[in-house]
Amino acid sequence: MRLQKPKLPAGLPISTEDPVLLFSRAAQAEEELEGLHTETLQLLKERQEAKTTRPIRLAKQFIQENYQCNITLEDVCKAVGFSSAYFSALFKKETGEGFSKYLTEVRVNRAKELLRETDLPVTEICQAVGYSDRKHFTQTFHKMTGVNPAEFRRLYG
Repeated sequence: MRLQKPKLPAGLPISTEDPVLLFSRAAQAEEELEGLHTETLQLLKERQEAKTTRPIRLAKQFIQENYQCNITLEDVCKAVGFSSAYFSALFKKETGEGFSKYLTEVRVNRAKELLRETDLPVTEICQAVGYSDRKHFTQTFHKMTGVNPAEFRRLYG
């Protein structure tokens, strides 16, 4: 059975190419367009993610540099340029934990380092990691680690 070329309206060019070859080229063009579409969507997604992760990176950096001070959520928000409500929700969404918990973890982890690596008194470590009240520091440390600072030093120092 022989394929007949379709009759085109007057004025349109008639292709003399093999229909199988034309179909092959069309399929190839469609694949290329799909690839470009996928790449474009990926780039847009990455750009959107960068918009939300950059402020979180800046906030974490600010916390790392200032955990020893009496910093608040408002201080961090000023540093990254967002309102407290928006930033708090964004931070929790991106990190899986709230600002206060993250700050506490940073402080307790630094205290653990100081307890292992120095002979500083617990009172000085408490102040060095941003706590002004030793009792509150000890309670927080115990809650996070399961032992108080002195016990931690005996076990791991």
